[in-house]
Amino acid sequence: MSRKYTNRNTRKNRVMAFSFFNQLCLYMKTCVLASLIAILFIAAKESPFRKKDIEKAQRKIEHRHLAARFLWLTKTFYKKEADAIYFTLKQRFPSSPEVHYMEAIRYLKSKKVAKAVASIKEGIAKKHDSARFWNLHGLLMNELSQHKAAYLSFKKAVLWEPYESSYTYNLAVSLFNLQDFEKSLLTLQRASKLKANFSDAYYLMAIVYSEKKEYMESIRCFSLAHKYGKKNIVFLERYLENSLIFLESGSSRDGILEQNILSESTVVQLADTLQFRFNKKNEKTIRLLILARKRYGDYKKSLPLFGKLIRLGKAQIGDKKEYVFALYQEGLHAPSYMGKMALSKNEKKILTEYWKSISLQGKHGDVLKIRDPVVYPLR
Repeated sequence: MSRKYTNRNTRKNRVMAFSFFNQLCLYMKTCVLASLIAILFIAAKESPFRKKDIEKAQRKIEHRHLAARFLWLTKTFYKKEADAIYFTLKQRFPSSPEVHYMEAIRYLKSKKVAKAVASIKEGIAKKHDSARFWNLHGLLMNELSQHKAAYLSFKKAVLWEPYESSYTYNLAVSLFNLQDFEKSLLTLQRASKLKANFSDAYYLMAIVYSEKKEYMESIRCFSLAHKYGKKNIVFLERYLENSLIFLESGSSRDGILEQNILSESTVVQLADTLQFRFNKKNEKTIRLLILARKRYGDYKKSLPLFGKLIRLGKAQIGDKKEYVFALYQEGLHAPSYMGKMALSKNEKKILTEYWKSISLQGKHGDVLKIRDPVVYPLR
């Protein structure tokens, strides 16, 4: 068979295939068009339920829109707008469980907890499978210090919505309040997996580990909470306090430093941040900061702290001796500062003798100076 004849045959087959494909496409288009005409014909036909169903769907959409908008406005603190939505919903859908939920929130914000509890219970009676309703009930029980009831409510909230991290965290808090630390820790670990940057969960985990004397894990959780945005004063105080305690404790300290869970520079930074922001009349915080400054020999920053402690009338004789020592370290004349302090005769005598003793050591500074081959080389 010649090549010319073969090529002609191939072309013929291609033309036939193309023609068949065109016919198939035309057939499919016709089918689709016929289907659309049939659908339009059926839709155009009058149905006794169609109008009623549309109205029902529109009301449902309106209800959901109002409820969602109320939640958003409540979260963003638009109180007047949220109130307007509440009154609209109450007027349009008076029997809706969302009305009771909104009432409970309004009562809670007005510090009327008893009325809030009554409202949310009515809502739960109508919508018992809502995690949001059970969570609010748990929050109200917690406000009333009914920790067992709060635990049961949060448990139901997690049952209906197991992947919401805040509900899981609330359950962990209620377990912590019931002093069930093991279960609280397991629940917090689950919450941190649901939300990897959950700073509150890591903070509570740090406290739980601290209660269990597992210091390394506690510091790790404190550092994660700080990393993910926990910055309030109470947190910084706890973080600094635990850091100082753990750095002083031998084996725990070595493990923490080796694993890079905590660095000495982090502790200094914490102290700087806290000293800038803390309540100036809080004796505990003042003492904590003095301890941090002493650890790193930062006597200059400790001086105003000692001054605050003395002005509060909380300084003991030991604190005043440390103040004199800090003044000496900064090259200041302590007796002139002592004159401004309200000291008894005995205290003045003790501090004067202490000042003389440390000053005497200073006179022999060249002899008593500890040598370093780089900083203070031997002569």
